[in-house]
Amino acid sequence: MLAPSIALFFLAILLFIYSGFIKSGSLDVISHYALVNEIMTHWYVSPDALYLSVMRFYPDLSHWLAAILGAVSGDGLWAMSLLSIAAVYYCYYAIGKILGDSLTAVAIFAGLFFLLAPTASQIGWEVVVNFFYPQIVASAAYFAALLWCVAKQPFPKQVAAVAIFLIPVMFFTQPIVGLHASAMLFGTVAVDMLPKRKAENFLYLGAIGLISLISLYPIRIILVIAANDGDLNFDFGMPLAVPVVACGAISLTNLIFPLCRKDMVLGAAGTLSALLMAFQWVLWEALGTGSFYAVKKHAFIVMALGLTNLTRLLSRRLPTFRSTFAAMLLAVFATITIYRQHDWGETSIGKVAEYRTFANRFIETPSFQPGNTKAFLLSETPTINRMISSVFFRGSIDEPYEGKNPVAPYLMVETRKNAPCAVLSDDKLTIVASPCVSPPGPR
Repeated sequence: MLAPSIALFFLAILLFIYSGFIKSGSLDVISHYALVNEIMTHWYVSPDALYLSVMRFYPDLSHWLAAILGAVSGDGLWAMSLLSIAAVYYCYYAIGKILGDSLTAVAIFAGLFFLLAPTASQIGWEVVVNFFYPQIVASAAYFAALLWCVAKQPFPKQVAAVAIFLIPVMFFTQPIVGLHASAMLFGTVAVDMLPKRKAENFLYLGAIGLISLISLYPIRIILVIAANDGDLNFDFGMPLAVPVVACGAISLTNLIFPLCRKDMVLGAAGTLSALLMAFQWVLWEALGTGSFYAVKKHAFIVMALGLTNLTRLLSRRLPTFRSTFAAMLLAVFATITIYRQHDWGETSIGKVAEYRTFANRFIETPSFQPGNTKAFLLSETPTINRMISSVFFRGSIDEPYEGKNPVAPYLMVETRKNAPCAVLSDDKLTIVASPCVSPPGPR
């Protein structure tokens, strides 16, 4: 019990250090926070909440989790930050356990991870480069399931039983990771079928496939979400296909030339993940289905599994040096490496909470109507201004940022002395009628 307790202690320290900020300047922060805030406000997602756009139909299990934690902690944005950090930490803790608590293997993985850090392609960077909050939460569940399949060596019927519960949960959290979870569980059963091809095992494979298809029932919404295009770049210095094919080939090598069952399960998971990404890539290139943005979201899991398989291949002939603290060391190292980045913007959650409190005061006045107020804070980033306008004042999350020329009946600005037309004011913020404002602030 000592090692898990110390692991939780270090997680608490990392949460204390990093959870007060959202590291990403991505507009995904606005979309996911808007959905969490809507849930926390009404405890359901109204079909009439048009300002949410496609997020009204987004798989929202992770958002409900953040809303519940936000109700306890007092802030939904902080809840997403806490859950994101904990999910990143657990992903690498699970990878350390998958590597058998081997200090040798963990050191090799950490070295490869650090060398690839500039590419921002590993698990965890999806919430600091962009803000794929549901994806990192789902990835934590994925690696928990993979650890169970590797460490506990469950019977095929046990894997099928878990799939009945896990796969729908994953799809309602993040569909891309749901596909990878389906493939991983399918691959685990297939690996265990190799020695003895029992007829009942084919039934278990069929059950996993069937539950995956059933979980895809909102396919129209998934395709709409997949068609959303955005900015996601990896700094490989080469076409993305090269590292993806390399990860698939490494995983396939570990599958074909395993040292033990663990290598077969890991190899199958990595190979199938690379094939899933390739399949969506082909759909996009050939049929225009989805977007390259959606294709690239697969890369985080593909790369993590590729590195895990490569580590197994490189470490198999080396001394192990087992330690119950190995997984914790990897989790701490990886989380610090990811969250120490400041290049993509940093949002103070405490300041956002102050803006929310002031906005709520105006929302309670007769002057407010959804979408009739925008933030015009010259000291803040475009992301914060759009967040206030979209999340708190319920303007459309699709509306482009208007910079120094926001158009709305009312504007929220920094308080200045003798600001005319003030509708609501305190020592920091003021709501004014927009005709009384011209850049760079109230006349």
